[in-house]
Amino acid sequence: MESVIIRGRPLEGETPELRFEELPDIPKIWIDFTSGFGSLLPFLPARPDIQSLLAHADRSRNQFDRSPLLPQILEGLQELGDPRAQENIQRLRQPQSFVVITNIDVSLFGGAASQLLKCLTTVKMCEELERHGIMAVPVGWIHTTLDRNPCNWSISVLDSHSDFHRLYLQQAEQVCPSDGLPSIQIAELVARIDELGNGTFDPEVIETLKTTNKAETDFFSATARIFSILMNEWGMIVLNLQSPELASIASAFLYLLRDRSPCIDVRMQSRERELAHAGYRGEFIEHALPDHCIPSSILPVIASVLDPEEL
Repeated sequence: MESVIIRGRPLEGETPELRFEELPDIPKIWIDFTSGFGSLLPFLPARPDIQSLLAHADRSRNQFDRSPLLPQILEGLQELGDPRAQENIQRLRQPQSFVVITNIDVSLFGGAASQLLKCLTTVKMCEELERHGIMAVPVGWIHTTLDRNPCNWSISVLDSHSDFHRLYLQQAEQVCPSDGLPSIQIAELVARIDELGNGTFDPEVIETLKTTNKAETDFFSATARIFSILMNEWGMIVLNLQSPELASIASAFLYLLRDRSPCIDVRMQSRERELAHAGYRGEFIEHALPDHCIPSSILPVIASVLDPEEL
């Protein structure tokens, strides 16, 4: 859950709050969710505010059925990550620990800045829960499918003169995510970014782009490596089910998901009817299971950090 209100510097005589309903192209279900629309409330485990979340976490301490796949995932992560991430892996073994999770799209050089903001919000929420005595671990879940949105395969750069440049991965529609990266094209893009910066970009950032996008790496692993490096200060666990270390677990997880799919469809259709009867008139996408719900099948997720298009 992200902040309900976007705060900015107020103009004289104006309110200091800019609400989601004032922004363009925000889905109605998101506005209803963040504003606490009456007919939605009975169906929410918690309102989108910290006090409700704390109460929900306190009620849920002994109610989570921890998936039998979780120990296997944690075992597969033993050789991954920095010491802070390893510390969080050990904390996740504790029976009363929770996960705050955010989804990360597979994309060129980590994708949009909003992905990083979601990760930072995830860490911030964990810190807030910890202050209230609730053990929470930040997790970034790498999407198991590839989004062909052109925005995911381009990068915006300001050069040393503050001029805007948009750089694209050519023929992105032909990219096979499990294949190795187009190393020559990636190297050319990194060199172009460095050239546009003319020495103003942090050398560590340029080096990170090079080391996380090697020829033998696929896009799933490259995205996971970038976010592992960017978030290592806070020990975020970045889960990439496409990695060799978790391949067997991924197969078991997908089988579990397929096995439960008919039951999930029935539950979602029933819930949609209940919401409609309660007066909710928002739109749903043909009983589709939202991506942010999928990790909850194997992780003790207490909260998800989303952007408006994910709800």
